[in-house]
Amino acid sequence: MAKQRKQKRGRGEGWIERRVSSSGKVSYRAGVTVGWDANAGKQLKLTETFATERGAGAWRNEQLAAKQKGELAIPGKLTLGEWLDRWLLEKQDQNEPGTIEFYRGHCATLKKYLGPIRLDSLTAERVQSAFNRMTKDELAVDRRRKTVVTLRTALDAAVDLQLIPRNPARKVGRVKKPRRRPDIRP
Repeated sequence: MAKQRKQKRGRGEGWIERRVSSSGKVSYRAGVTVGWDANAGKQLKLTETFATERGAGAWRNEQLAAKQKGELAIPGKLTLGEWLDRWLLEKQDQNEPGTIEFYRGHCATLKKYLGPIRLDSLTAERVQSAFNRMTKDELAVDRRRKTVVTLRTALDAAVDLQLIPRNPARKVGRVKKPRRRPDIRP
């Protein structure tokens, strides 16, 4: 009796491969093609390894659904600090020199707290943690508030260029100015 072959998936539908380690342990690696690197002439792929085939299939289907919705970012090694530098260069032609200096100062603050983090691994939790450290370091309330606005603006541009699927700074709470109490004298 002939052995039945599994049906191949069509183009753009991702893949799952069975892997066996030298110790005999079986794992499954799922992958999805997310784009094309024109410079290298290669596909850009997202991959993940799972203990079960079912887990790998579920992950692959999630990634394909996100790709359909346009929410799947192309993986890269670009850090937030590098992105802020690129973003500032793009802004120079569109804004006045005073505005660029304003952005440059806030970008320096952001690079100090978040600069080495890869853009595609930046999360709302990491952003919130950085702003909590700014508070702990006693950065002025106005400075923190304007830094949040600068980060949101820069990350919105990264979303527009599909470097990241969504802006993690949008989930971070607003920095509020402390209310001034009127000075009442008897």
